[in-house]
Amino acid sequence: KLMNTFFPTPDVVEEKEEEPSPEVENVEEIVDGLIHQIIQNSAHPAMKRHEKIELIQFMDEKGIFSMKGSIDKVADLLGISKVTVYSYLDEIKSKSS
Repeated sequence: KLMNTFFPTPDVVEEKEEEPSPEVENVEEIVDGLIHQIIQNSAHPAMKRHEKIELIQFMDEKGIFSMKGSIDKVADLLGISKVTVYSYLDEIKSKSS
């Protein structure tokens, strides 16, 4: 019984449904806003491959891609596939090492 005080057995542990906290939603909104702002200020319809790579590198350096779902958002806004974004990120990382 003493052990149960420190290590609850599975039937004592309650399962809670995870609801996103307001802070998480706010962080996601901040990242979304940053993505939109960066792309609006830099992207144009005739962007060359190297320009997209530079833009993605800038966002990577700012930590944008550490947020779940950000690669999809960037890909959509740049009109490229998420596979292309991953490819650019691999290229960036291979150049920097």
